Amino acid sequence: MLERLPATVILMGTSMLLGFLIAIVLGLYSGKNKNGVLDKITSMFCYVGISIPTFWFGIMLIYLLSVHLHILPSIGMHSDGNRSFGDLILHMVMPCAVLTFANASQYIRYLRSSTITEMSSDYVMVQKAYGMKESGILFRHVLKNAMLPVVTMMALQVSSMLSGAVLTESVFGVPGIGRLAVNAIETRDMPLLQGTVIFTTILIIAGNLVADLLYNVLDPRIREGA
Repeated sequence: MLERLPATVILMGTSMLLGFLIAIVLGLYSGKNKNGVLDKITSMFCYVGISIPTFWFGIMLIYLLSVHLHILPSIGMHSDGNRSFGDLILHMVMPCAVLTFANASQYIRYLRSSTITEMSSDYVMVQKAYGMKESGILFRHVLKNAMLPVVTMMALQVSSMLSGAVLTESVFGVPGIGRLAVNAIETRDMPLLQGTVIFTTILIIAGNLVADLLYNVLDPRIREGA
């Protein structure tokens, strides 16, 4: 199982990080410009990302980019006889794109909603009265408070993220924990399946622990209470 761990870690970690970075930019500016053109486009992006199944999106990417355009490799983590880092990146582009699209859609909705709430707070009006620029208010003050619900959702989403990784790894032939679990189910290998379940449980507990630690970093009221 340990040799399958790097593929899953790369896939999940990269997609969650990219989804979070995209959500910071689009979620903040969509919440600040509520009902604007960018907000409507971003909302449509989120609805599509949440509605499309990951396995279907993956199959469509394979057909477009691999079968039709011949731009990216379709399956696996490496080409035969090529173990370079560049080849690894090419193989992970489509799996990461599928999970990033799904993650960013959910993160943006939560961050947008939190930003709208925070923008109507008193401290924002005080900072505007002091003459602070809106970009400074967004990234120095609003972002920390708006991120708390997103951090909570990211911790709770580890389990659903793993289920999405199972489908994505199966579609793209990535040799990770998800594909290993599917093979264990197909072959009725109960000890191996129990091991993947225990590993998944450890990841979920670790995600909740990291979320609790981030609360102390983002919210000084929690640090003072502790």
